[in-house]
Amino acid sequence: MQRRLITLAMMYLGAATAVILLIDGLSITYGAKDAVTTVTTVLYDGRLGTLPDDQSFSYGELPFPPFATQTISDSGVILDSTTSASIQAGYGVTASNSIILDRHTGYKVTFEAHVLTQTAVNNDRAGFSLIVLSEDLEGIELSFWNDQIFSQDDGGNLFGRGETANFDTMVAPTLYDLQIFSGTYTLSSSGTEIMNGRLRNYSAFEPPPGYPDPYETPSFIFLGDNTTSAQASVKIDYVAVRPNDLIFLPFAIRP
Repeated sequence: MQRRLITLAMMYLGAATAVILLIDGLSITYGAKDAVTTVTTVLYDGRLGTLPDDQSFSYGELPFPPFATQTISDSGVILDSTTSASIQAGYGVTASNSIILDRHTGYKVTFEAHVLTQTAVNNDRAGFSLIVLSEDLEGIELSFWNDQIFSQDDGGNLFGRGETANFDTMVAPTLYDLQIFSGTYTLSSSGTEIMNGRLRNYSAFEPPPGYPDPYETPSFIFLGDNTTSAQASVKIDYVAVRPNDLIFLPFAIRP
């Protein structure tokens, strides 16, 4: 049996790392593309006992009145838009908060939410949705029913149903991870994948005159009710974003 001498070494380059394998005198080097900041940025922590717009988020609501309600409860906030289907209300954060969402290097949005009630008069819409858009506007909108999560489509089927997964959003507060990388997204919870699909571009949406256009806002995160076709009461406990830990170049073999 032929024996091979294998040596593993790691080289630290500032915040980046190179992993080097030496096999019988040949070196195989995995190098970090760039120094990548891996700090988790917490956008909202309900344990602080304040509203999301007292932390990193801005609160928005249409129309007025009637109003949605925000109630601090336990370790989060309950956003309730059930007074009227016409209410649209939620929390948004953008690149103005020094958050750049680059899908090419990848990032993860972690959030804890608990749907308490939800009704819809349109099969393609929900009273609680998450929007995550990268810096180039490629991203995904996910809608949460009582027992389903589904994506919003783009193109000719703008805001029609995309991928759909059966999932109980009402049983308990659930910590979700939304991983964005290149042209795809993956939604998971407790390490188990719930659904995945391609990223969308919703910039074809045209808001009414005088209304903001969230779908043309780079590096944008939104949680709340953004439709007049549904209403919900949802408890939001936590939101954070983190870039991918390390981006590796293709390996190179050198004598």
